[in-house]
Amino acid sequence: MSGVRRRWTDRLPTEAEMNSPDWHPAEEMPQGPIPTGVEFRAMRAVLGLSLPELAQRTRLRVHRLAAIENRAAPHADIDEQVLHVVLMKSGVRWHPDLARQQQVAGLTTEVHDLAQLLDDTDSGGLADLARLAGSEVQLRVGHDHVWLGGPGAEVALAFPFDLVDFWDVVEDVAAGAAPLPPPARVPEPDDDDDDGVSVSELERVVEAQVGLPVGLLVDVLGGGWRRGADVLEAEGGLLSRTWFVSGEPAQLLLGVDQSSFALARPEGRWEDHRPVLHPVDQHVLDLTDLLVRPAEVAAVAAALVGASRAAVRWCALCRRQRSAWHMDGDECHDCMSEHRGTVF
Repeated sequence: MSGVRRRWTDRLPTEAEMNSPDWHPAEEMPQGPIPTGVEFRAMRAVLGLSLPELAQRTRLRVHRLAAIENRAAPHADIDEQVLHVVLMKSGVRWHPDLARQQQVAGLTTEVHDLAQLLDDTDSGGLADLARLAGSEVQLRVGHDHVWLGGPGAEVALAFPFDLVDFWDVVEDVAAGAAPLPPPARVPEPDDDDDDGVSVSELERVVEAQVGLPVGLLVDVLGGGWRRGADVLEAEGGLLSRTWFVSGEPAQLLLGVDQSSFALARPEGRWEDHRPVLHPVDQHVLDLTDLLVRPAEVAAVAAALVGASRAAVRWCALCRRQRSAWHMDGDECHDCMSEHRGTVF
């Protein structure tokens, strides 16, 4: 276990702290990296909680929790942070044996593929399953996932998933309750007013430049991608690839061109009083690797993400996660600029 993880797991908050009327999950964040989707699911399984029960504790929608548990890489957004704190304060914390404990505590209603899903729901086909889900829910099936969409909500459940979770998500998506307003946050150094990118925009860029559907990239590398507006490939250099960033703080870079793609670890620095990201530890891969060696590509991405997460720190003033380069001691550069008058 790394030193960061060891320090993080040394102290578990008490039940009295969690039940205090002065405590809110968004105000106290655990000291350490955010777990992966698989780890979040394992932590819930150890506690024996259903998605609706956990949704009640976290004040999040069921489909949002399901989406977090299906992420290949953490986004470190406010929802993940709230979920992480609530799970820890409910009595479970990250440790190396989470996957094994999930297998022990796991339910017996796990669905491994579409054929089993149809069989377990007594459906003769997708049309039958869609009728069971109801007119408010749209269903689409990929080779390794089921997508559910409805009024104001959507989520992709990757196989294997629990059949009970499937119906909980169907009910939540069909309800179509208005989502909570997004919480205020301090912009990260790689954020920009124009750097947001929807899946449809990413799909257009990837399909146009690479000739592969974006679903293949997301299946292997995860989602949460946004345009890398502040990525520079060299000191003052121009971009030879179109770059996308995943994670907050930035944890993984994906650069695409017409013949290949590159994975890299983002390293930040200040240039002309503005923060920029440089791709370091680049791994240039063939497009065919996504098709014939997806596990090896995913392993490269996981190693880069792990190195990025190991450098995550927490600011003592704003209590937000920051990359190590964006910190000076225990304070982040944004807070130092605002409260200390420091110019970077």
